[in-house]
Amino acid sequence: MVQPLWGGFGRVQRVSLTGGQVSSAILKLIDTAVGGPHPRGWDGEVSTRRKRESHAVEARFYERYAPRCDERCRVPALLGAFEHAEARGLLLEDLDVDWPTRRASLSVAECMRCLEWLAAFHARFMGDTGAGLWPTGCYWQLGTRADEYAAMPDSPVKRAAHRLHDALSTTRHHTLVHGDAKLANFCFDPSMHRVAALDFQYVGRGCGMRDVVYLLGSCLSDDECRRHETTLLDAYFAALARALERCGRSADTAAVEEEWRDLYAVAWTDFLRFLLGWMPTHRKVSAYALELAERALTRIPRA
Repeated sequence: MVQPLWGGFGRVQRVSLTGGQVSSAILKLIDTAVGGPHPRGWDGEVSTRRKRESHAVEARFYERYAPRCDERCRVPALLGAFEHAEARGLLLEDLDVDWPTRRASLSVAECMRCLEWLAAFHARFMGDTGAGLWPTGCYWQLGTRADEYAAMPDSPVKRAAHRLHDALSTTRHHTLVHGDAKLANFCFDPSMHRVAALDFQYVGRGCGMRDVVYLLGSCLSDDECRRHETTLLDAYFAALARALERCGRSADTAAVEEEWRDLYAVAWTDFLRFLLGWMPTHRKVSAYALELAERALTRIPRA
């Protein structure tokens, strides 16, 4: 047993294998006919439908899109899959073989490695419509979070929620976003120089800033994010430029950066919007997030 799935919809196990090319694999077993109570009370048909679709999306990602990822945006290889009634199983490469290191926090320098992974992933799928994936990637996006939106008290952020969503969802330049790019979904080799990522339940079309802000908020402190904001964004966009050049898309670099850099505060405020409905006491409802909200609300078009 590695861990139960969120909401009690199955489990992740490590299995030992004999007689094949690998000695271990990760088995992700999903049974959407079951499920326990949400730890924060967010149960209901909307939540259940979202979870069911997320597992179907993840299977499609590993089948259709993961083979296009290279060593710079490494993901687990799909070894096998099955589906029967409400049950689904994915047999995945065990990343612990070469990427055994997990971290609860990172230094700013270490965080750059994950930004490089995101940049390589975003460049690889720049302009891809993501057929079969989420039309709007990202687990907190407004279109799938009506209950949390309804729970929000009135505020400037709530009144701007649809404008924030539209600003991020109608960009001229789009890619596939991981959709849940928190530190817990990255693993590292012992040197901390090579990175791989997993958990693609919310992958889909979108603006890369959604992944960037979620990563930074998951592994750096408020003060680090504030002090190093420009340095971190410069590092991401420099890595994106290199990655787009490797993909033969260098002509897009300046335009993508101009559009996306301006959406950094908007993406962070969009995540704040989710938290204000889902768990307003969360530590990420922070001074830095509120500062970015003030910045973002002055920049997005008014209704």
